[in-house]
Amino acid sequence: MTVNVNKPLLAGLAIVGVAAYFIWTNLFSGGSTIGNKSVNVVDLSQSSNQLSGETDNWRTRPLEGVPRELWFNVAEPDPNHEVIKMKVKVDGATGDVFYQEIFDKTKKDQLKGSVLLLHGAKYSSQNWFDIGTPQHFARFGYRAVAIDLP
Repeated sequence: MTVNVNKPLLAGLAIVGVAAYFIWTNLFSGGSTIGNKSVNVVDLSQSSNQLSGETDNWRTRPLEGVPRELWFNVAEPDPNHEVIKMKVKVDGATGDVFYQEIFDKTKKDQLKGSVLLLHGAKYSSQNWFDIGTPQHFARFGYRAVAIDLP
């Protein structure tokens, strides 16, 4: 009997599993270390703000203290950002792979790295752009890539 295994899918599931395990054990265990840095988890669902000792939370706290350069309207594109939308053929794929990428043109030669944004079955790469996640990564000097697998 011959069993056909989709190796890219299997590798992708393994990566997602390892990432989920790492996040669960290191971030949701009440505190841990990543490398030599200590991580403390704060439950923001509590009625008091454990970071400042005040009686408000993230839903009611105003944006004071958030740097102005982080404020932006997703509907108004940043002229410094370059968005590339492309379809590519991948060997072994049943169709074209569509992706969108964004980066800050003024920081193109000094990019800190790339971030791959994945989504679930009900969503598309456009959902990431609609909520502004790739734009934030571009503002911080990263190249963000959101893909739609066939």
